[in-house]
Amino acid sequence: MFRRSRSLSVGVLLLWGCGGSADAAPDPNADASIDDATTPDGADETGTDTGLAGDAPAGDSAATTCPPYHANCGGVCVWTANDPANCGACGVKCAPPSVCSAGACADKCMPGLTPCAGRCIDAKTDNDHCGMCGTKCAAGTACVDGACKPATVFPAPPKCADGLGPLLTIEGSGKAPCAGDLASTTFTWAVCSCTDVAFTGRAFVDGFDSSKGPYKPGELGAGVGANGRVRASSQADVYGQLWGASKSMGIEATSVSSVHHDVRSGGPMTVADMAAKRDAYVAGAINGKLNVTGTLHISPGAAKGSGSIGTLDDKAAITVPPPCACTSKLNVGAIVAAHKTANDNAAIGLSPDVLSKAGHPDRIDLPCGHYYINGFKLTTGSAIVVHGRTAIYVDGDIDAGANLAIALDSKSELDLFVSGTIRASSNLRIGSTNAPASTRVYVGGTSPLVVSSSLLIAGNLWAGNAKVVWESETEAFGAVFANDFESKSLLLLHYDRNVVKKGDDCPKTPPPSTDAGVPDAAPPAACGQPKTACTSCRDCGNQACNGGSCGGNCGTSADCCSPLVCVAGCCISPIK
Repeated sequence: MFRRSRSLSVGVLLLWGCGGSADAAPDPNADASIDDATTPDGADETGTDTGLAGDAPAGDSAATTCPPYHANCGGVCVWTANDPANCGACGVKCAPPSVCSAGACADKCMPGLTPCAGRCIDAKTDNDHCGMCGTKCAAGTACVDGACKPATVFPAPPKCADGLGPLLTIEGSGKAPCAGDLASTTFTWAVCSCTDVAFTGRAFVDGFDSSKGPYKPGELGAGVGANGRVRASSQADVYGQLWGASKSMGIEATSVSSVHHDVRSGGPMTVADMAAKRDAYVAGAINGKLNVTGTLHISPGAAKGSGSIGTLDDKAAITVPPPCACTSKLNVGAIVAAHKTANDNAAIGLSPDVLSKAGHPDRIDLPCGHYYINGFKLTTGSAIVVHGRTAIYVDGDIDAGANLAIALDSKSELDLFVSGTIRASSNLRIGSTNAPASTRVYVGGTSPLVVSSSLLIAGNLWAGNAKVVWESETEAFGAVFANDFESKSLLLLHYDRNVVKKGDDCPKTPPPSTDAGVPDAAPPAACGQPKTACTSCRDCGNQACNGGSCGGNCGTSADCCSPLVCVAGCCISPIK
């Protein structure tokens, strides 16, 4: 993996990576053209496991239903994201020298992965290809930072027999949601900030769906939203919606910029030259050149600037609601505290100080389940590898003074909760660029998370109490939810739209009967949601909450969790 010489100073951000020469990022100065009218997401993701007490019940057996990124090929669940004989679907073969990359035949692998016999492998943690293709670790050892070292593999309990395990219920989060629901309702934006979003360096933000193939530049669905102001002093390209809800200055862009979906400003806009490829909604005056391809909706009497306008609508006052859910933030500390007792440590013999004690293992392998560990500081290269649906709760800080990798196998999903913060002075790698939606990291501390080194972490970060400061030229695959966000260097952020579908296989409970002696009929379902009580769209898996109840269709996009849009009665990623 290509690494930069600069070091990581303060906190570290958990989602990003630089590719090597074979995995070069798109040229941020090039026009990453694509037909904006891409196809809506619709892939179904269902579980393959059996439920256990304390976790949500799962779906059918693997004989009929397979995990995400897998397909049933002749009664066997095949990882089609990385199989050159079944790439993306059963029987689809990749001809050499192409490789199967994220479910499609390609001429190179995603960043951080290495070609090997038609597959894309992680040579840093792959026991069969450690350091290079074909180097297999001997029994009792495992791959840590590309070298075979002693490892502790914790036994898998019966609930993990299928390699996936039951859906996880996250205690202490208020409503104790299924982990997939928590992910899908938290990460609807590529960048969401409770305060401001500031692009001081060049910004290129776009989307892709990892369940449909590898990343390709310039797809829609990657929204950028701020409850305060959006400010861009360098060129910015956003392949999604752009919202700035501040009434004093909603959006300020002093360099050329393009927004490939709607623009919404809760106050005035000051722009040098901005292209809004769809519609624009502006509550205040426009100062500068805003070119709107669709309709400019602007409050009556407000200055319209000097740009071109497709259609003008200035009949009604414009309001822009805050895009980010910041009034009732996640209490990550409470979630970690709840799992000090509600965990599977005893079932596998895991001590909470497994990584904080002297002489800790270089690598630990965890099966599916909930695991509580104390905060730790590393001085030697280490790895944590999870197998199946896994949640790790860290009580304190993660301080990576040496290389640290947290990796997932093909069937895994990881939810990592850190009550404190994360610091790193060396390389930190979490997740896989093949499936960023499968990794979610929730950091509860208030210390700034500063990116100033090469990272290879593919996933979604919640840091709702902290400022995220991007100081290095780092390519990212995932999403950021921050209290405040600033990028000071080149920002290449590729949002995996698949994360908003992670709640699809979570169970939904029908409302109680109005008459205990007469059971209700089967509750009507709309867009995958049964008729349940709700206070917002987030209680309905991002779908409409109508009159205090889920289960109905959206009427307008205002019924959806932003930036999702209402299409044919359902809320979907804004890619159309």
